[in-house]
Amino acid sequence: MDVGASCKGHFAAENTEDLLKVVSEHLQTVHKIKLPSRTIMNYVGKKTK
Repeated sequence: MDVGASCKGHFAAENTEDLLKVVSEHLQTVHKIKLPSRTIMNYVGKKTK
């Protein structure tokens, strides 16, 4: 998934809900975003393929 950010992470999951969990964990651990906002997660969810 390419969300137009400089992060080159690639993620896969069985469904969108699981994918958003994986991305949220990535944002928290790698990018030090303590609690990803609903706006960020909605944007990521819309960009999934």
